[in-house]
Amino acid sequence: MNNSCHLNDYTTKRRESLKVDIRGTNESAALLSFVIYLLNLDKKELSTILRVCSRQGYTPTDTKYALRRLVQANLIEYVHHRLTIYVQLNDAGRQFFGEV
Repeated sequence: MNNSCHLNDYTTKRRESLKVDIRGTNESAALLSFVIYLLNLDKKELSTILRVCSRQGYTPTDTKYALRRLVQANLIEYVHHRLTIYVQLNDAGRQFFGEV
């Protein structure tokens, strides 16, 4: 099995796992849904995501874990502009949002 095939299998499994988790009714599902919804509106500063999620009662650790899962599924990307870090959905992330 070549590397790109392995990467595609890994990414596909991550996305399928996220779909199942997002459709759940627990706190983790709510956080994942909330973060994806925010990012579908437009790219956001990382600090803004952390602050908004904190106001909803989520810890920065939980929010970073949710973002990490989205990165592992290749649905979001970080963009650095000077001293600011932005998070945005990539094309696959926008498609994923339409599916969930």
